[in-house]
Amino acid sequence: MYQKALALKESVLSDTDTLIAIEYISLATVARLNGEFLRSESLYENALRIQTISLTKPHADIAYTMNNLGRLYQSKSQFEKAEKMLKESLAMRQELFGDYNFEVIASTGSLGSLYAITDKLEESQALYKKALKSIQHMVGEDHHYVGGLMQSLAAVELGLRNYDVAEKLSRKSYDNLSKLLPKDHVQVAMPLIGIGRVLLETDRPEEALKFIKEAYRVRKLSLSEGNWRFGTTFTFLGRAYFKIGNMNEAEKYLLQSFTILSNQF
Repeated sequence: MYQKALALKESVLSDTDTLIAIEYISLATVARLNGEFLRSESLYENALRIQTISLTKPHADIAYTMNNLGRLYQSKSQFEKAEKMLKESLAMRQELFGDYNFEVIASTGSLGSLYAITDKLEESQALYKKALKSIQHMVGEDHHYVGGLMQSLAAVELGLRNYDVAEKLSRKSYDNLSKLLPKDHVQVAMPLIGIGRVLLETDRPEEALKFIKEAYRVRKLSLSEGNWRFGTTFTFLGRAYFKIGNMNEAEKYLLQSFTILSNQF
C-alpha cells in the first residue's frame, strides 16, 4: 500500500516534496521491522535528504526521521553514527516541545536503547527512568507506552543484576500490555521474554521455559520466518533447555538462533 501511495505521489509531485519523504519513511520503517536493514537505511537517508532541502531546522519531521535513522544505525551496529543522530533528534524535539511530549519520550527511549546495548547501563537506566516518569505524568498508567518503557527499563535493571526490580517491572509490563493491546499482540512477547530472562538468571529454568515458549507462540502469529526476533527467542529457549539438562533441544534451538542472527547481522 505504501508503494502504491509513493507511485501516485511521484507521478504528480516534485522529487523534493516532503509528501514523498513521508512515504520513504513509511517504507523504511516496514523494511526495518522486517530486518531489511540496507533497504531501510537507503529509504530513511533519502527521506532525510528531501526534508533537509525543503524544511528548516528545528523541525518535527526532520527530528522524526533522524530518530528512526538512528535506530536503524543501531540495528546495524553503527553505534557512533547512531548516537550522533539520536542525540540531535532528542535535542531538536526538546527545543520544539519540552519534556512532556510523546516524541521527546520516544527519542529519550531510543537513546536509552542505544546505551543499553553499548554497556552504558547507568546512562540508559537514567534515560528510561526519565521517559517513564514523563509519560506517567502525562497519561498515568493506562497507556501501552508505559508498558513498553517498563520492559525496556527492566532489561537494563537485569543487566545491572537488580533481579527483583527487573522481574517486578517485567511482570507489570506484561499486565499493562496484555490489558491495553489486542489479544496476542506481538509487543506482548517482549515482557514474556523479559520475565523468562529473569527466571533464567535466578535459576528457575522450568518456569522460564513456559514464558519463553509463550513469547515464541505470540511472535509466530505476526512475524515472518527468519525475522531476527526469532533468533533471540531461540537463544533463550536454548538456554532454558540447557539449564534444565535437555541438551538435544538446547542444541536444536541454539543452532537455529545462530543461523538466523548470522543471516541478519
